[in-house]
Amino acid sequence: MNQPYSPYPGQQPPRQPTKRKKWPWVLGGFVALVVLGSAIGTAGGGGGNQPSAGGSSTESTQQAPDKPAQVVYEVTGSGTAGNISYGASGGVSQKTGATLPWKHTGPYDGGYDFFTLSAQNGNNGGEITCRITVDGEVIKENTSSEPYAVVSCSGNTGF
Repeated sequence: MNQPYSPYPGQQPPRQPTKRKKWPWVLGGFVALVVLGSAIGTAGGGGGNQPSAGGSSTESTQQAPDKPAQVVYEVTGSGTAGNISYGASGGVSQKTGATLPWKHTGPYDGGYDFFTLSAQNGNNGGEITCRITVDGEVIKENTSSEPYAVVSCSGNTGF
């Protein structure tokens, strides 16, 4: 009768702990993320180009409703840029050996976004400038010089 953990006479053996299901927690977390993302999207630019209640009528006539907003990436200087990298919110494109001045225009859907642009000067030296413009407004501009110098611009919109 030397059994480990033997119950006293008339006593029930200890219960095994029940395993808790994980799927309700995973589902709840997913729902919370969807609700949070919707709330941020609504607060960060859900209104679009609609004028505010206190806005003037001239403010709404200045923007053409049919023209989508644009982001413009520009690199200026003389000669060529060894490498240009540009993109928004994690998506990056590259251009190698671009003749300066260089410009790329793309769509911008409004709301929060993060933009980045970097360029490396060629071996000719001189100044190299990067500029990011969103819907006509310059959000970042930088200049660098010397052969093989790197210039970078990054900025965000929204909040």
